[in-house]
Amino acid sequence: MMRNFLMLMMLGVVMMACTTGKQSKSAEAPALEGEWVMVAFKGEDADKLETVPPVPLIFREGNKFQVRPANSVSGPYELKGAEIKFGMGPSTMMAQPPEEVIFLKNWYKINQLEMKKGKLVLTNEEESVEMIFEKQ
Repeated sequence: MMRNFLMLMMLGVVMMACTTGKQSKSAEAPALEGEWVMVAFKGEDADKLETVPPVPLIFREGNKFQVRPANSVSGPYELKGAEIKFGMGPSTMMAQPPEEVIFLKNWYKINQLEMKKGKLVLTNEEESVEMIFEKQ
């Protein structure tokens, strides 16, 4: 059974490599590794924020991310062309300020990635969410 599962996984990887999926909206290849800081934010309840919180976002080797609004949230991410999905992972559990609640409410809605003039733009157009990050 485990062998069949591994064979199916390998077949899936090969099939994904051979198909032409949705291409990135940007001509730039996304070089994500490193630290980014949020400089602009639109989303549900974003109008309740006095300023854009300078949230650090770190992409690590092995498709891992860490975001630190006040608590630290980390986990895996999947990138397929312009589509990105952030998975759940460990997080610290300190009391959350209102800014963090608003940020995290929108964070897991993100489903698109684009590079624009060296900035990382994460969006979900259907949900009117946009987060823009600059490389540090």
